[in-house]
Amino acid sequence: MVSVVHSGTIYGIEPVPVRVEAHVSPGLPSFQIVGLAEGAVRESRLRVQNALRQSGFHLPKGKISVNLGPAEIPKAGTLLDLPIAVAILLASNQVPTAWTQDIAFVGELTLSGAVTGGRGILAITSLYESENWKKVVLPKAALEECSLLDSTRLVTIQSLAEWASSMSSGQFSSIHGEKEDERPGVKPIRYPSHFPVNFSAVHGQENAKRAVALAVVGQHNLLMSGPPGCGKSMIAERMRVLLPRLSREDALQVHILRGLNRQSDRSSDECLFLPPFRAPHHSATMASLVGGGTPLRPGEASLAHRGLLFLDELPEFQRSVLETLRQPLETGYLELSRVHQRIRLPADFLLVGAMNPCPCGYFGAPGGLCECPEETVRRYQAKISGPLLDRFDLFVPLGRISFDEVRGCTPGLSTEELLSSVSDARAFRRKRLEDYGRKSFVQAGESPERIEMSPEAQNLARRAMEKRKWSARRVAKLLRVARTIADFSRHVRVEVPDVAEAMAFRHRSFREASQGHS
Repeated sequence: MVSVVHSGTIYGIEPVPVRVEAHVSPGLPSFQIVGLAEGAVRESRLRVQNALRQSGFHLPKGKISVNLGPAEIPKAGTLLDLPIAVAILLASNQVPTAWTQDIAFVGELTLSGAVTGGRGILAITSLYESENWKKVVLPKAALEECSLLDSTRLVTIQSLAEWASSMSSGQFSSIHGEKEDERPGVKPIRYPSHFPVNFSAVHGQENAKRAVALAVVGQHNLLMSGPPGCGKSMIAERMRVLLPRLSREDALQVHILRGLNRQSDRSSDECLFLPPFRAPHHSATMASLVGGGTPLRPGEASLAHRGLLFLDELPEFQRSVLETLRQPLETGYLELSRVHQRIRLPADFLLVGAMNPCPCGYFGAPGGLCECPEETVRRYQAKISGPLLDRFDLFVPLGRISFDEVRGCTPGLSTEELLSSVSDARAFRRKRLEDYGRKSFVQAGESPERIEMSPEAQNLARRAMEKRKWSARRVAKLLRVARTIADFSRHVRVEVPDVAEAMAFRHRSFREASQGHS
């Protein structure tokens, strides 16, 4: 008898369904696994043997053959332990066929028969939506990681013996422990009821806060430059709460990417739909930023998908590492070429950079504090290439704050105030686009030729392009920023003040941006 059990594996970063077949035949005792099984899968033989014995079953005598199909796809990881064990039990008539019909199994086995989780378990479990699996049996330890899925399709167990006991008695244990007809389905979206950090703690820098509001509404990449201690990092860390909450599909994709890296940064259901915030150190390698390794793991750019990627001390990053971001900033994804496959990693993020204008940090500041030679300043700023700088939409120079601002005598905008203005601008933008039948642009942004502009605003933008010799990309970014500013001002079409403010956030040269606070 050949038994068949459903499961899955990770190929690149994509979950792939796996058909686990087992056959027991007379002959000398042996246990073989075929189907491009990699090291961790081949080692499952020892775990499965001991787990079966410790769970009250016996290892069949004779030749045990396990095939993992499709055979041309490599199988990696430890999550095939449980389906291999179940397939052997089925092939040796130790459990009835009804126990496994249209049911998938995912989990790693310990020598004692306990079932634990592993890398990619959320991605593999989510296959039930496309594979029409009635149930998925997975470890109870994966409860938190799989909480975004429909719990009525999941059966959680702690051990192989527990699964056999619950199946023989006809009782299924759900994620939440309720009876089958009382289980909740997909979790409702919940939003944070408080802000762990507030913009009111950032004294002064109202122009930077304005730029932040524009950035999160229009998905405009932002670069801040200023002396040490002026609040660049504090502003970036607080931007996350202004980003739109993730949809259920985006949240699932984000948590699948985290699961492939065995990472989780949430402590409650309120964090399920928060956009990610990633801030890698400037010593990050190319593989850590864009992804790589064996098995392949997503990098920081992919872990920031649908969220914010903050690069502090931007010129301190290796130039070759920064250049790899040019593709995802234009396309929203990364493509990695391997010997046998081409992998596409999602990487649609808002890029926020922060830097000092020179090695000492005080170039252009009043008082002549900077002692860096001009050539040193030039080399420092040249670490960021022109094409990468061209990907930034907003350039914001920050200056030193006054004593009264440090003391809080001049309170600035709080998170609640910024969030209110951001929400109003988003609502106006959505209504405007729906009125014109352009719903597809609500998230993706409008193309320059579709932006409504007054004749005076067009003339101003045209003169700026001719005078400053701007490229087509720079002009397109200028118009998109102007359109976002117009949404804050409730302008149906872009007017002259909107273009003028957008031009103030785009400097003719990087040196001019660095000196903008002097």
